[in-house]
Amino acid sequence: MSEWNPLLLAIAFKKLDIVRYFTSELNISIRQAGKKPANESDLSEDQLLDSQIFSLTLAIANKDLPMFSELWSVNFSAWEESHLSKVLAHLIASKWTQGLQALFRSFTTETLFSSQNYQRQVEIVKGWLL
Repeated sequence: MSEWNPLLLAIAFKKLDIVRYFTSELNISIRQAGKKPANESDLSEDQLLDSQIFSLTLAIANKDLPMFSELWSVNFSAWEESHLSKVLAHLIASKWTQGLQALFRSFTTETLFSSQNYQRQVEIVKGWLL
């Protein structure tokens, strides 16, 4: 935790008002500032995705629904379909049904999914189910 920035600490300690201040008032990018502290040049593509969703995995580990919802929706254009798949995998692994419901009901997920062509949507759903 000694290498964590104030945003990550606020997420870890469930300080939603501070997170909202960072994202709304200071316009800090969750995808950038919410990364796991690491040397990115040494990371594989899969590890880089895990690093980019680190803030979300903190909220999932805490089972903090308001925080998770805020992080996933505050800047929906920051996330891509690859992030969605990773977040879904973390939610399933944690067996957190409220988080899964929030993910599937979110505007961010709807936007990411509906922006794909039909064939890609089928591939995404098959990937989730297998």
